[in-house]
Amino acid sequence: MNAVDLIAAGQKLYGRRKWKPQLAEALGVNVATIHRMVHRTGVPGPYAIAINALLEHKKRKDELDRAARSLLPRSLRKRLTARKPGKKLIPYAGKEDA
Repeated sequence: MNAVDLIAAGQKLYGRRKWKPQLAEALGVNVATIHRMVHRTGVPGPYAIAINALLEHKKRKDELDRAARSLLPRSLRKRLTARKPGKKLIPYAGKEDA
């Protein structure tokens, strides 16, 4: 695992904002350790194994959540990311075919 893989894994696990502190807490290290790993050429082995395990855990949890939602009646299912109220789609304002 290199620094690019570490950044991608951190953002996949915790989102694009503030992923370093959350990853540091999950690994039980200081945020400075995560910052140093991002700027190194490679991630140390134990950290790489732990991060891969976190990714696998998230993947399985997402699969279970998806399966559980599919068992619910359609009226009770909810979106994972709620739409913001008041935002509407803008119709296409291009030229008509003449």
